[in-house]
Amino acid sequence: MPFTKDIGLEIVGVKTDKRGFIEVNEFMQTTNGYIYSAGDCVGKFMLVTVAAMEGGIAAQNALLGNKKKVDYSSVPHAIFTDPELSSVGLKEEEAKEMGYEVDVRVLDFSKVPRAVLSFREDGLIKLVTEKKNGKVLGVHMLSPFLLCRIMLQG
Repeated sequence: MPFTKDIGLEIVGVKTDKRGFIEVNEFMQTTNGYIYSAGDCVGKFMLVTVAAMEGGIAAQNALLGNKKKVDYSSVPHAIFTDPELSSVGLKEEEAKEMGYEVDVRVLDFSKVPRAVLSFREDGLIKLVTEKKNGKVLGVHMLSPFLLCRIMLQG
């Protein structure tokens, strides 16, 4: 939960949702057009890298006018299990719901030489692309520790 209760947001016309997160538009602008917000208090992705991105966009928009929108479509995330799960972009179902005609490819790690050599074949990579032009919409990986970290680092 964000620490937004009793800090005077209602006095300056900044609304919060029922959980206390500050409501912002795609430009990080609050319900008071002169105030922008970013980071955990807006409740999107609670990651330091996302907060930094939001803060930069909020500052640009506050100083230069609302010209840049926040794009959360390429925020990578991971679940640190063994094997680990990492993901970036749209999942197959999300892409279909958005109207994309998708092509999905799955590569089992038993076909990846590095996985075979390290005796860690317990994993797979799933690639979701737009069928008409091959544009990558999402990449999802279930893999041993090291390989998953490589994906997240780009």
